[in-house]
Amino acid sequence: MTKRKKVKIESYKKVFDGAVFEIYRAKGVFPSGKTGEFEYAKRAPYVGVFAFDKNKKLLLTNEYRPKLGKVIWRIPIGSIEENETPKNAAQRELREETNFRAGKMRLFMKNTRSETFVYNAYLYVANDLKVDPLSFDDGEDIVIIPTPLKKAYEMAVEGGILSDFISLGIIRLYSQIQKKGFENFFKKNGA
Repeated sequence: MTKRKKVKIESYKKVFDGAVFEIYRAKGVFPSGKTGEFEYAKRAPYVGVFAFDKNKKLLLTNEYRPKLGKVIWRIPIGSIEENETPKNAAQRELREETNFRAGKMRLFMKNTRSETFVYNAYLYVANDLKVDPLSFDDGEDIVIIPTPLKKAYEMAVEGGILSDFISLGIIRLYSQIQKKGFENFFKKNGA
């Protein structure tokens, strides 16, 4: 097997520091001797929660997003605060956006990076919900819509949910629950 020559990349330097994103850039030299620039974006870590009510319905959020200028479908989701674990952030976001605390919650899915986009995103599954509200963040306009998982799956497949990460999570979740059954999925997986 022929050994491939690699691109030599200098150290990455931060060239932009925003509230949500940081951009890093480095110069590199290709095996041919040509030079180029490489960059990647880093996003603040965040969590989302697939929470199921006592009727086995997924709590989708229907919320107005000012930057998009429209109402979109999501799940309880938000940033991880400094010195907060992903699981604690998931519980906080669930309480803020649905007024429920999960009695049982476990990590379902994690995504960390692509070639040019670095981030930690955690999706949790939760059930055994109890009323335990925290106040909404300023500017949040959220309506909770308990939705059958099959309907959420159809929305994800048909593009009704804008976030690809949430859609992928719903598709995986639906597939696993279809295979194992709702009760067995939650019994065997700790949520």
